[in-house]
Order: sequence, then C-alpha cells, then structure tokens
Amino acid sequence: MMPIIDYKRRLSILESALRREGLDSFLVTSETNVTYLSGFLGNDSVLLITGRKRFLITDSRFIEDARDTVKDFEIKLATLSTYEALEELIIKKGLKKIGFEAMNLPYGVISRLGKLVGRKKLAPTKNLVEEIRIIKDAREVALIKDAVRLTKKVFDKAIRYARPGVTEESIARTIESSFIEYGAQAAFQPFARPARTSSKPHASQPPSG
Repeated sequence: MMPIIDYKRRLSILESALRREGLDSFLVTSETNVTYLSGFLGNDSVLLITGRKRFLITDSRFIEDARDTVKDFEIKLATLSTYEALEELIIKKGLKKIGFEAMNLPYGVISRLGKLVGRKKLAPTKNLVEEIRIIKDAREVALIKDAVRLTKKVFDKAIRYARPGVTEESIARTIESSFIEYGAQAAFQPFARPARTSSKPHASQPPSG
C-alpha cells in the first residue's frame, strides 16, 4: 500500500525553519510549493502560514475544490484580490515579519504588497520550502520508483515502435499516448529527434522551408 502524504510533518518542518529565521509568518506563492504543503492543485492560490494558523487563499473558481480537499488550512475566498485578502489577514493577526519567496514574486507584486502592509514587514527568503523538498519521504521515494519503472516501460515501447519510415512526430505521440494508456501523463511534452541534434538543448531543429 502506498504511504499517505504527511502534510503535517512538512508543515512542522517549515514552521521550525520560520522560527529559526525569526519570521512570525510565511507567504507561499509558488504553485509547486502550495501543492507540496497543502495538496491543493488549483491555480492562482497562495498560502499564509503563521505561528498558530494556516490559511489558503484562492478565488471563486477554486474555492469549492479547496474546501472539499484541503485539510489543516482555513480556506479564505479572495473576493476582490489575493493581496487585499492577505492585507486583511496580516492586519487581523498583527503579523510583524512576513517571509516571502523572493525568487517567485516579481518586483511589481512585492511593491504592491509592501504598499498594502508596509514594506518593513516583508522579509525575502530563498529556498525555505525547496530545502525541505530535497529530503524525500517514504511516499515520494515510492512514487519516484514507480515513475522510473513506468518511464522505462514507455521508453522500451517507443524503441520497438521506432523504425525506418516512422516520423519523429509519430514516435513522440506514441510516447504521450502510452503514458495515458498506463494511467499517467508525461512530465513535459514528449519529443523525438535525430542523433545529429542530440548535443543541442531539447534537440531543437531549424524550421523547415
């Protein structure tokens, strides 16, 4: 049986890191990190993690899904904008030093948020969640092993399919459809290219014509 994802453990490790950094809260805006910490798969959503409470803020498109699937977070609807919802929470909770993912937020967004809550309250951080993600738990290890086995199965099928007269596009589509056939999906758009382009990033080819 596949181990259950332990979101509470991930959050506990992050909260310990926040205390070491002297932060009373942390804003998570990377979609990958939002999913890693909460399990939520909706777009345009952020997490605000404080010493005592955890909030997931999303808009009306994803609010129902969030309420149905996310545990250990209080779900907040962003009626006008995510940043106004954040401002309300920051003021209500009396937050003083808010960490944010500096490599994920553009300057314009930080400027806007700084005007709403006060620039001195914002503390840039780098790789707080990513450093936690480096250490794989039992479920992640099991999923990686499953992914390797499945990828080999798809690759072996593509090798058998490749022969003179078969187009590169057809091979790529076979790879894509094979993942779907096995109940999965490729991590990125599959492609097939000739050996002469293998030294190039993504084996790119010049346009024809």
